Amino acid sequence: MKPGKMRYRVTILSRADTQDEYGNALDDWNEDFTCWADIVPVTGREYFSAEQSVSETQYKVYIRYRDSITIMGPLSRPLKKYLSVS
Repeated sequence: MKPGKMRYRVTILSRADTQDEYGNALDDWNEDFTCWADIVPVTGREYFSAEQSVSETQYKVYIRYRDSITIMGPLSRPLKKYLSVS
């Protein structure tokens, strides 16, 4: 891994399962840490749905090894839901 390619500052988020005063589940996020990363587009596609053009792009995010990260599978939600890129 080339450290010079890590030019994006990202904040890694983790899901926090909390409840409101009525016991309803809230979808909250905690900021775990901020680090430098390399974000590489892997695949992209464009298609028409309901007469509108829709595009999707998959990315790989490379960061340095951290003990605090557990193994997790592919993200099923948009990247911006998990990362705050600046």
